[in-house]
Amino acid sequence: MPNNAVRAAAEGMPEINRRRLLLGLASALPLYWEAVANLVRTPAPDAAAVMWKRKLNPNYLLITAEELAEAIAKDEAFLAAHPAKMKRDGR
Repeated sequence: MPNNAVRAAAEGMPEINRRRLLLGLASALPLYWEAVANLVRTPAPDAAAVMWKRKLNPNYLLITAEELAEAIAKDEAFLAAHPAKMKRDGR
């Protein structure tokens, strides 16, 4: 599926610059997936972060499905052991 925003941004560029732009984006993908893997390994601060980790597809990550499941289990155990405090007005 083509990236229409990148294609639209590159339409007016000479061919050599379009190629450099697209190659630059492709070279950034491994860094992106490495950053996502580091976020998975980082302890989740709240339940929303655990939900985000559950939605990740382990086929695209640089970590194994077992490591992802272990990180989620650790986060759930920590959040269950340390529940968030409620404000005085109940919200």
